[in-house]
Amino acid sequence: MRLLAGQTGLNFPPGTGWSYSNSGFVLAAAALRRVTGRSLAGFAADRLFGPLGMRASRFRDDLTVPVDALASGYTPAADGGWRRADITEATVGDGGVVTSVSDLAGWQHFMLTGATLGADIRDGLLEPAVLADGRRLPYALGLEITAVGGHRVYLHSGHIDGFRSALAYLIDGGAGVAVLANRDDTFPAEIAVRIAERLAGVDAPAPLARLGERAALAAQPAVTGLWYSPELDTHLAIGAAGDGTVTRAERGATYRYAAMSDGSWAGLGCASSTRLRPAGGELRLEETVGDEPPEVYERAGEPPAAAPPAGTYYSPELHAHATLAAADGGPAGAATLAIGLAPPRTVSPASGGVWAGGGLTVRLLAGGAELEISRYGARRCRFARIDGTPPPRQRGL
Repeated sequence: MRLLAGQTGLNFPPGTGWSYSNSGFVLAAAALRRVTGRSLAGFAADRLFGPLGMRASRFRDDLTVPVDALASGYTPAADGGWRRADITEATVGDGGVVTSVSDLAGWQHFMLTGATLGADIRDGLLEPAVLADGRRLPYALGLEITAVGGHRVYLHSGHIDGFRSALAYLIDGGAGVAVLANRDDTFPAEIAVRIAERLAGVDAPAPLARLGERAALAAQPAVTGLWYSPELDTHLAIGAAGDGTVTRAERGATYRYAAMSDGSWAGLGCASSTRLRPAGGELRLEETVGDEPPEVYERAGEPPAAAPPAGTYYSPELHAHATLAAADGGPAGAATLAIGLAPPRTVSPASGGVWAGGGLTVRLLAGGAELEISRYGARRCRFARIDGTPPPRQRGL
């Protein structure tokens, strides 16, 4: 709440754009607490899950309370095995629900009929958002809107390390689908859509053919390299692998893509929910399910000639320090950037006046007196240079 309250700017004027926002749902939970005097977990137990007969479902806002039959989450390991991915986050509103497929039948019945909680509430959830210029978004209140064989389907997926899920509603067909997984290498949204297609009597599209290794190697230069999104102010680094696949690194994980017969690159394993598509000198990062617009990237420009100056900067908006230092090794002009409690990351020259790495875009402003830092979902955060000794390791915000 302190971080949200301290924000001084917007990504775009209200009503002119759309961006998925976990923070918005956290604020909704806070508003409910202030209006009702109750936690979201307590309110939902009495007003949502209880009336719908969802006895195994709750918002898990206290991780110390045991949950019967709670599954552990798993993520693939580099050695081909598995690693546990336990949930350590007790923030609710944007997620944090524990449930089961059978328990979700109560929720599906409400979404298909409006029973128990009210058709007016259900219909409000399904109403597409409209921007100020009249554009209708393929998104309602927490639900994506897409079509399957001429039938409107409402769906949403969720992901936290070790767990993935998807719910879909084929309302005019009277059918709902719930897919839950306690592993990172599945794609529940695609499974849910394929089931919706079968329920709607629609044949699933024929799978695309994967290019052979020689053809894939020849296709790599069209997508490899450093790309930049002016809208998101983020960079995308695509590397080449010797087997013809390409790779994308994000938050310490490496995602792999394979060349397909239609010119796209399909995500493999944990990346199977996305694909890369080169088009007219641009690179598009697309979701494979739903009708949301893709992220559009262009080739990054010429990199700066030198490393950014070492120093310490402070953001009153984020209540955090950012410390730049020369990187040990790495490419010429690289620097190490540490922000608050986050692990240090290496940023390298990316384009004119910009350094990138570890999901960050960093630029110098005002002759080096300020840093402007972006990452996915947080654009152009300002840090002002401070004099003196860098602060000790921060204990928290």
